Amino acid sequence: MFAKKWAPWVRLLPIMITALLLCMVFWKVDFGLLIATFRRIHVVWLVAAVALYGALFLPAAWRWHLVLKRVGKAKNFGTTLRFSLIGHFFYTILFGVLGGDSAKAVVYARWHRLPAQEILATTPLDRFLGLIGSLVFAGLAFGVAATAGGFTQLRQLSLNLPLRWLVVALIILAILLVMARQAGKLSGWRRFWSTLVNNALSLARSPATLSKGFLCGLLGQIALSGVLALNLFAVSSGPIPWQKLMWTFPIIVAISALPITVGGLGTREGIATLLWSIYGVPRADAIAASLLTLIVGLVWAAAAGLLLLKNGKNERARHWRAIWPEDVSRDEQLRAESV
Repeated sequence: MFAKKWAPWVRLLPIMITALLLCMVFWKVDFGLLIATFRRIHVVWLVAAVALYGALFLPAAWRWHLVLKRVGKAKNFGTTLRFSLIGHFFYTILFGVLGGDSAKAVVYARWHRLPAQEILATTPLDRFLGLIGSLVFAGLAFGVAATAGGFTQLRQLSLNLPLRWLVVALIILAILLVMARQAGKLSGWRRFWSTLVNNALSLARSPATLSKGFLCGLLGQIALSGVLALNLFAVSSGPIPWQKLMWTFPIIVAISALPITVGGLGTREGIATLLWSIYGVPRADAIAASLLTLIVGLVWAAAAGLLLLKNGKNERARHWRAIWPEDVSRDEQLRAESV
């Protein structure tokens, strides 16, 4: 009942929030200066950002593979890597980690004839391993920033936010609370929770798997922050105090991953502009670097979409062979003879 009644609004809300946040980010922006910022992009650093973004799928896929392997649902690493990339496509079009992980797990389960609830129950554990790695990186980044005196400039950050920002924050919080409350009422929740607890206990009994998963989470966070840093370097119009603002990268990455906007659009630009302004980064540079990060993500989302399309055709072909093997064999033989 909830799914039928609220699903259209759930899909539209992130788009509406994205539009609202973008209007607030671009309020009184000098678009001439922003265009000039894009014109001076250093292509080498942008290409490096694209390459680094692609590389982060390796530790991300291995982290999920470790969980799948632990619960006896893993195929091979190549398969997990493909589905991790496909998950990025869903992450982009379904507004964040929650939608992306859920869709990735369902497709993985369907294509491998596995119970969807059991695969869904592996994704929170995968994210938990990533969270620990992210917290480790954030601790290191905060330590470097503190040593460099980066927090002495926080006095320049004004907490007197405009009323419109506070209203938007309260709306977003209310939406997240409603979605979380209603999700608990969905059918299959109890089975999912039971499977999740069992998987967590199994994972806890393997310190080696946990340590490898934490390391993968750390590498993934380093890569994500590195992509953002490379894009900032690509559009920078002056020197950047990297050590001082290093702590901002995990914060920006975490906020942009919230399932409330399209690909983090709006949240990433807003928080980057706010935090980097403390260290003298021009607003146009901050917005340009954030938009470049979105573009880099969309490049890989497009590649993931093509991969999903290709794998989907292969899966349909396998399904057809399983139902009518003789007809398919005859069809293949006719095609071979025609060649």
